[in-house]
Amino acid sequence: MLQIRSQKGFTLIELLVVIALLTIIAAIAIINVSHVVARNDLQTATVRLLADVRTMQQLSMEKRREDDADKVNITFSGNSYQIITNKTARTAFPARTLPPGITVSFSGGNTLSFDAVDLAKNTNAMITLTSASLPANKTRTLVIARETGRIRVDSSARPSYLTEESSN
Repeated sequence: MLQIRSQKGFTLIELLVVIALLTIIAAIAIINVSHVVARNDLQTATVRLLADVRTMQQLSMEKRREDDADKVNITFSGNSYQIITNKTARTAFPARTLPPGITVSFSGGNTLSFDAVDLAKNTNAMITLTSASLPANKTRTLVIARETGRIRVDSSARPSYLTEESSN
């Protein structure tokens, strides 16, 4: 007489369904992790640039001169920037390269200047950091008030000088 044994295991269809579900879950997790990393890179670059601009303000206050050669400048180019403390002597801090996928732009061209008389030689200024890796909320803007030198970080889609102008 033949006995039928019960077999323990999974069918090929069941295994394929489980593998497909795990693949979908892994893909979603990888996308979310990459967005977290990109957001962190943008925040880190913003904080570092903010600290560097404040350092520029401090250096310009220490110089207390109105000579163009002694202005403290920061020059922006694509994904990097450099602080130059003396044009004629070519004294500068090492250039800072931003994390991959992050670019910097300045509303006043490519150079922001500070001296002891005017905390920002330019008019009110905006420095914008943009992340190409984020789908939304992908910019951080440093808004600098000329008269006070106040710097604030704006993460809205359309930053403005409104709070600086209304405080005058």
